Amino acid sequence: MKFLCVECDEPMKFDQFGGMDDDGSLAVTFRCPSCEWGVTMLTNPQETQMVRSLGVQIGSERTAPAPMAMLRQFMPFDALDGVDGEASPVEASASGASKCPFAKMIKDMDT
Repeated sequence: MKFLCVECDEPMKFDQFGGMDDDGSLAVTFRCPSCEWGVTMLTNPQETQMVRSLGVQIGSERTAPAPMAMLRQFMPFDALDGVDGEASPVEASASGASKCPFAKMIKDMDT
């Protein structure tokens, strides 16, 4: 979505974020780079909630996202059971056998 200046027919540029009120409404101001005419977009709390429900981040993120956060949000919940976000090294088996579940199938296909 873009806002166009009616006088100049140019796309407006983001000017300032008015912040979010306690009730969830927010204000965003855009200005025309040529004539400096401005427009402020106001959203009510329900519109803000609808945009958030679509996964849109409003404002700046306060903390760094967790590794693979975007991927994890689309995974089924049961796939994340027991996952704490920390990677742990896989130890090689003493017998030298592969831990890959498909290794035996590939080995059988070669013979």
